[in-house]
Amino acid sequence: MATKNAEAIAAANKKYEWGFSSDIEQDFAPKGLSEDTVRFISAKKNEPEWMLDWRLKAYRHWLTMTAPDWAKLDIDP
Repeated sequence: MATKNAEAIAAANKKYEWGFSSDIEQDFAPKGLSEDTVRFISAKKNEPEWMLDWRLKAYRHWLTMTAPDWAKLDIDP
């Protein structure tokens, strides 16, 4: 079993030898959720103004909600 794990780790860390790559454009939003993030995503998707307004209204409502505690998770804010 240890040999198979070592082989899998070695294969995963090996450089891809066939030269295939996908150079695609990527956009990164900052970590977390904020009004700016909602605006950023909406702009990237080229959404109409009414959709942005709807998303911002939903985001502001989400801010007023309290997190459920049924899972007893300890998550840093």
